[in-house]
Amino acid sequence: MNPVGIIDAVSWIAITFAILVLLRGWEKAFSRDVKIILFFLLILIFFHNWGNTLEWMGITAFFDPIEDMLEVLGALMWIFFFYTFLRDLDLSERLRIEARLKESETTMRSIFDNAMDGILLVDLKDRRLYTGNKRMCRMLGYTMDELKGLRIMDIHPEEELRHALDVFERQARGEFTLARNIPVKRKDGSIFYADINSSPVTIGGRDYLVSIFRDITEQKKAEEIIKEYAKRLEQEVMERTKELEDANIKLRELDRLKSMFIASMSHELRTPLNSIIGFTGVILQGLTGDINDEQRDQLQRVYDSARHLLALINDVIDVSKIEAGKVRAYVEECALEDVIKEAISNLRHEIEDKGLAIELKLPEGLRLWTDRRRLLQCILNYLSNAVKFTENGSVCIEAVEMGDAVKISVSDTGIGIRREDLPRLFTPFVRLETPLNLKTKGTGLGLYLTKKLTEEVLKGSVSVESEYGRGSVFSIKIPKELRKERQDEEGAGDRG
Repeated sequence: MNPVGIIDAVSWIAITFAILVLLRGWEKAFSRDVKIILFFLLILIFFHNWGNTLEWMGITAFFDPIEDMLEVLGALMWIFFFYTFLRDLDLSERLRIEARLKESETTMRSIFDNAMDGILLVDLKDRRLYTGNKRMCRMLGYTMDELKGLRIMDIHPEEELRHALDVFERQARGEFTLARNIPVKRKDGSIFYADINSSPVTIGGRDYLVSIFRDITEQKKAEEIIKEYAKRLEQEVMERTKELEDANIKLRELDRLKSMFIASMSHELRTPLNSIIGFTGVILQGLTGDINDEQRDQLQRVYDSARHLLALINDVIDVSKIEAGKVRAYVEECALEDVIKEAISNLRHEIEDKGLAIELKLPEGLRLWTDRRRLLQCILNYLSNAVKFTENGSVCIEAVEMGDAVKISVSDTGIGIRREDLPRLFTPFVRLETPLNLKTKGTGLGLYLTKKLTEEVLKGSVSVESEYGRGSVFSIKIPKELRKERQDEEGAGDRG
């Protein structure tokens, strides 16, 4: 094979490749003149290579007279080919970089312009606004061109300018980033409030402050509404407090009048009742002469009713004194066994009439420092209820030491209490519905008074357990030694 033919074939391939390269970068790689020269060079090389090809094929060349010139032009074409190839490679890389930069710039600008907050770039050298986003322009009411001509002092109200500039300078020094509740002036002169988050940056060797403005005008209005509401609420509270204070003054006056009434009734009611009870008892004992059975029955009813009324009056007076805070403990040493036996003695008649057995389970020699009279009253109330609601069987009084305290329980084998009725116990003037209600008398204050005395005077607690139809257990738990407290005249008077 002729070497010249091989070279010509390679030239054809090179020419084809050069054409592709030129087409790829034709618009940007060369000027208009260079493009024309390259076009004619390609034509000349084409004819040169075509003549060589015909000669190689044994056909007379049509271009022998200009063959030397075509060889020179071919060499120049090779030079332009390599130049074009290298130039195109460099241009393609730059085009790719420029495309990426443009894409990145488009992305960042899109983010910048579509941010929900206003963004400003302030030149720290002359304190002028360098640029901003669309949101910032809408917030201030300026176009972008108008915005770029403003200074930092142009966007703050004059009366707040000193404070705003001080915040700007401190943010520019990097002392802090977030400034709250800064007044900002719009183009039309109206004011809105913004939280401004700023950070200093350096771009192209020049210092700027990037500031993000968040409009808090609506939030501030809401806060003002809340403050106004809180102010009105505070005023209403003060008015209601004044009303309550006036009501408390009236209540204290009513309480004073009630106390006066109770003190008066304590004497005016109990004195004649004690006389009735005393004289009726004398007659029943036959000390004034014999009486017939009918007279004895009528007098016994008077006697029982008077004692019941006296017990009711005493309970009401005790409850009133406790609720008024006028009952104080009268602390003394006492033997628990003596207190319990005295309670049993007070109810001896009722116990014997029903034939009930009394069982005692007491620690030997247990002595207490407490209010003996109030402890007796509590035990007596429990024991009285146990006797009333136990038709047959027994009543047990048990005391158990529990460290510094003692638990005293009165249990019976009576009718018991339904589970749903238990929460109603220890409330005033409550008598549970039982088959024995018609046969037993009561004020509905006994258990309530016991709870009040135990908790507020004896500093203890009450509890109850019961099974309907099988009996109940009522308990009080009190300290063995009640701390002595200052006693007022009312408390000392309770002793009698």
